[in-house]
Formats: sequence, C-alpha cells, structure tokens
Amino acid sequence: TVYVYSIPFRCLYSRNIKNLLVAGRNISVTHVALGTTRLMGTCALLGQAAGTSVYLCKKHNLYPKQIYPVYIKELQQQLLKDGCFIPGIENTDAKDVLRTAKVKSSSQSPLKIPKPESEVSLDVPRGQKLPLTGKTGKIVLPLKAKNATYLNFHLRKSFDLWDFEEKEDLISQKIKLSKGESIVEIELEKDFEKGIYWFFFEKNDKVFLKLTKGSIPGLCSVYKSGNKWLFSLSYQFYFQLVPDVYPFGPENINSGVSRPEKWTNVWIADPREKFPQWVEFEMEDKRDINMLQITFAARLDQEYHKIPPFFVIPEIPSHYKIYCEKNNEWKEILEVKDNTECFCRHKFSSVKTKKIKMEILYSHGEKHVCIYEMRAN
Repeated sequence: TVYVYSIPFRCLYSRNIKNLLVAGRNISVTHVALGTTRLMGTCALLGQAAGTSVYLCKKHNLYPKQIYPVYIKELQQQLLKDGCFIPGIENTDAKDVLRTAKVKSSSQSPLKIPKPESEVSLDVPRGQKLPLTGKTGKIVLPLKAKNATYLNFHLRKSFDLWDFEEKEDLISQKIKLSKGESIVEIELEKDFEKGIYWFFFEKNDKVFLKLTKGSIPGLCSVYKSGNKWLFSLSYQFYFQLVPDVYPFGPENINSGVSRPEKWTNVWIADPREKFPQWVEFEMEDKRDINMLQITFAARLDQEYHKIPPFFVIPEIPSHYKIYCEKNNEWKEILEVKDNTECFCRHKFSSVKTKKIKMEILYSHGEKHVCIYEMRAN
C-alpha cells in the first residue's frame, strides 16, 4: 500500500526553462505516481501551489528553482494559511496571535458513534482506528454469531490515521461468543498516551459486526485485503468507550494542524447542549488584530459526484458573532449571517485586545458545530 505522501515542489518547475511552472497532469512524476497526482482535486491544489510560488518569486525576485530550499518553508506556511493540508507540516506562523493562546469553550463532544444501521461479516479481519487519551476502561460493542465460537481481538498503537506498521499488540484477548446477538465488553484498563490507535478482530465468518454510516474526524474503519490493511472513511464500526473519551476539545483549534492526522485536530461542540456555543482565546498580552480566519468542517472525504447541487454542510455555522474584550467587557466587532462557507477570512478595523471570542448562534441543521482552526493577526 502506498502511504499518504506530499508532492515535492521540484515536480512543478522546468529543469531547463528557468521561468516555467507547470501544474496538473503534466508535472514531473513517474508512471506509478501519476495514478494519484492526476486526480482533479490534486491538480487543483497543484495549481494553488504553483500560483503561490509565483507570488514568492515576485516577492523575492526569484526563479522557481530558487525557492527550494531557502524559501520552501515560506511556501508551505502560506499554503497552510490558505487552507491546504501538508502531511507532517504544522502552522508555525509567528504572526498568528492565536497559535500560542489559551483556548476554552462552552462544551466539547465526547466520542460517540451513532446507532448502527447495518452489519458486515468478519469474512476478513476488520477493525477501527480511533483516538484515545487518558484512562480507558473498556470497549463495549454488539456482535452477532451464527454459532458459538471464539473471536480474537487485538489493539495496537498507530503513528497516524494511515499507519499500519505496528505489529506488537498493546492488548490482545480471546473472546468467547454464544450463538445469536450479544453485547461484548473488552477490558482495557489502561492509561493511553494521546494519539491514534486501532483495534481489529481476526477473520471469523460466523461473526457479524454492526456498521454506522458517515465519517467522524480522527476515526476510520479498517479491513485487510490479502496482505494489505486498507481504510474507509464512509462508515464506522459501532462501539462505545467506558468511561467517555473527549478527543474533540477546544485546544485542537490551535494545534497547528487543520485536518485529522496524528489526532482529531478539531473542536466539536457537544450536540447535547443548545446554541449558542462559543470558543474563547486568551493571549499572553494585548495584541493588535485586524484579521480573523476560521476553518470549519469541509466534508473533504465526500466524493464530489455524490454531493447534491447547492449542498451546504449541516455542521457549518450559519450565524455567528466575533467579540473582543475591552475594559473587561465583550465588544462585538463582527457579525456573520447566512454563512455557507467552510473557509472564512474576515478583515475589520484594528482592535487591541487580549481576548477574542466567537459565539455560534445557529448551524445549517446539525446539533453541533466543528472548528478545525482559527488564526488571527
């Protein structure tokens, strides 16, 4: 299996024509790499990278090949600021005053899988990637067995959502199942270091797991095809963690990563709480701010041809307000109504403040909202 990879900038400029940049299917790659770099979404981002590099060439009076290696970090940071995701690269923008701020919120959602809608046979090894942190007592999940049988369970550490290299079990158990439906409790009783883990069951075609449709940040179902482990974002295996785990806290908003990777990297408000919901940032000292940038949920896992016309992501805030603290009181500096965008950049008259607050009044139908990143300068 080809691991998730980024595309080197050196693929985008000509070797012998010093002022020529390319973007799309014609970049410099092998036949094997072309299988993934030629896709429309990827080509669009290659165009963004090429366009941003032109800006840097003009700014520093360079030819494209001179960007690497001296200005490559500046290019990466500009792309991150403009909404791109580069695996392994974090936000280090010194102008972003929220990057080191303390964050708190009105609520945060525990990790909960929606009720199952279908089931699938363990005709191959199957399991689940999930975020864990702190003390976790047990995994509880419903199973169905055609006959009385045994089931082998394994839990392992993972470097990120796409990693299957770890071969050593943190926990392994042999579970006895009776015929029919049953609720299985798998004892963990372990204090987990914050990160992505995965569990799986060995093949047993007498056993069925429950499935839930939809994606959840930081989670994906996994299955083994031949000798390869593969993952799917379109459905999850139904399970519960006891006690609850809270991997969607407000500290994720300025984690430096705006997509799920080695962690969920998203704040999700508790859907059991009513609107308005809020997040608040406190900086070490007062700073001048005239721009605020917000990245909401983008549903990037959805295939474009399955998205209906005029679709609006239901967990995007439709109505929100921005406040700054002045003389120990909150002063409204911005109100947004009828928002349908997942990437919003707001400019306003400069304010000097130590605290910024975002209040979310409504979504587009969901009971919760998601924020991956907020920046300000």
